[in-house]
Amino acid sequence: MIEQDLAPWRGVGRRLARMREIAGLSQAEAAAVMETDAEQVAAWESGVERLELDAAIRMAARTTATLDYLYLDDVSTLPTPLAKAVAAAEAKRR
Repeated sequence: MIEQDLAPWRGVGRRLARMREIAGLSQAEAAAVMETDAEQVAAWESGVERLELDAAIRMAARTTATLDYLYLDDVSTLPTPLAKAVAAAEAKRR
């Protein structure tokens, strides 16, 4: 696969990891929520593989994230407390 083909999934993976961290979940715990294994979560978070919709729905339900946020980076669709936590996490990263 060509490197640039994975570029959109890197952002999805970063947002998935951010939601997992904000929820206080390890990759293994997130894997249980998403009904997969930790290796698959790591592949999604690194952008090596596309995040499966069913898994994204399960994680969104657990974290109150939205699919618009996970896939499209639309922070405006997040509940206010979660949007604030995302902003704080991004500020720490900078």
